[in-house]
Amino acid sequence: SPKGFLAAGVYSGIKKKKVEDLTLIYSEAPCRAAGAFTQNTLTAWPLDWSRSVINEPFHHAILASSGNANCFNGPTGKQAVEVSVKTLSHLIGVPASSILIAQTGVIGRPFPVETIRKGIGKVYQKLSPLGTGAARGILTTDTRVKEFAVTVNLKGKQVTLASISKCSGMIHPNLATMLVFVTTDAYIEKALLEKLLKKAVAQTFNRMSVDNDLSTNDCIFVLANGLAGNKRL
Repeated sequence: SPKGFLAAGVYSGIKKKKVEDLTLIYSEAPCRAAGAFTQNTLTAWPLDWSRSVINEPFHHAILASSGNANCFNGPTGKQAVEVSVKTLSHLIGVPASSILIAQTGVIGRPFPVETIRKGIGKVYQKLSPLGTGAARGILTTDTRVKEFAVTVNLKGKQVTLASISKCSGMIHPNLATMLVFVTTDAYIEKALLEKLLKKAVAQTFNRMSVDNDLSTNDCIFVLANGLAGNKRL
């Protein structure tokens, strides 16, 4: 794991089947963040929140859940996001604007607000550098866990990048049915991080197509906390 990052995934009750459905990624050190989102004009409540805060100077956490997309379900869906952010913000002692939200699953179902409120406390208690269950907590119809890490030497400093992702079906250019979360301890300027993510997405995810559908929830977030100690990029 990159220095300073903790993660976990737990079963909270969003899914009927007792498998991980709630994931938290957290850095005690403030992170510079970048994000990319679906280009569908119809978007879910969590994306509306994350888009509204992605340009903040610093971020601390990504909270993600699976089993319910929290989309096309009326005002209670927006309330679920607000409750989630407020609960986590109070628990870890960071501004609500430093928390990114992502959710995936079935569209059009009421979101269980109290379930995720209780689940946030549970997943917070499980945080560790190993990130146990985090990659499983974002899966829907995926047939396998997807996680990756690489360590590189950057002018004498060891820098690590790690990623977990969810992707299954409905893959169309411009981020469809995907959640991707990347963490790194690299020290990098926010503007450069945004530029590099945009270039990487254009050359990879936005070139794939399976059935020509755009999703309502897709996003990629990158958090960089600078704890590797390399010279600022």
